[in-house]
Amino acid sequence: MTDGLIYGLTNNHVSALCSHVQIDTPILAPGVMDVGPNGVAPFTLGFHTRALEMHHGSVGNIDIARNTDAAIFRINDVSQVTSMQGGAYDTPIQIADPVEGMRVEKVGRTTRHTKGQIVSKQLRPAGVGYQVQSHSFNSTIWFGSVFTIHGHGSEFSLNGDSGSLVVSVDDHGRPLAAVGLIFAGGSDSSAPGGAKSLMVPIRPILQALGATLVGGHNV
Repeated sequence: MTDGLIYGLTNNHVSALCSHVQIDTPILAPGVMDVGPNGVAPFTLGFHTRALEMHHGSVGNIDIARNTDAAIFRINDVSQVTSMQGGAYDTPIQIADPVEGMRVEKVGRTTRHTKGQIVSKQLRPAGVGYQVQSHSFNSTIWFGSVFTIHGHGSEFSLNGDSGSLVVSVDDHGRPLAAVGLIFAGGSDSSAPGGAKSLMVPIRPILQALGATLVGGHNV
């Protein structure tokens, strides 16, 4: 960001509850669903800063090309975070546009480190249902640029993996560039594990935020 601060990047629906969270609201980790006996006590990871547009309405009434699912939060203590994606690899600072056939990997909350391949770009607008009970919000939001990913041998992502950074890799599995964020999924009988993953491209997200990716931080 132009202010020189470090922010966390995730989905709007994860940290901003579909644009319903007020600016500077604390973002806690672990999340409420992950708190349990003898677990890590929740702490303030950061503070909600900005959510990109997620306009709901029927196709034709809104400009779905402007819809994406992304938000950022200001990191509370940069000494306590790292740019490492789990223990798998560091965040690449390069970005690339996703294409069919691209080999990809991600590290997520539920399925951890997985490998897969971009199998298609959806030719029609993709509608994703969102529900935020605390704000009585329930709507289908349409997206114009969505890519489908299948995992290698099993699901690429599952519920709870939203916001995972997807990176392209070379033939030896070495990360090359960031290409998108996991934001949804669904059943797919042709996919390993019977589930497909849906991804929004990262380039438009970073351009809208005026942000770049950070690598080499506390690795």
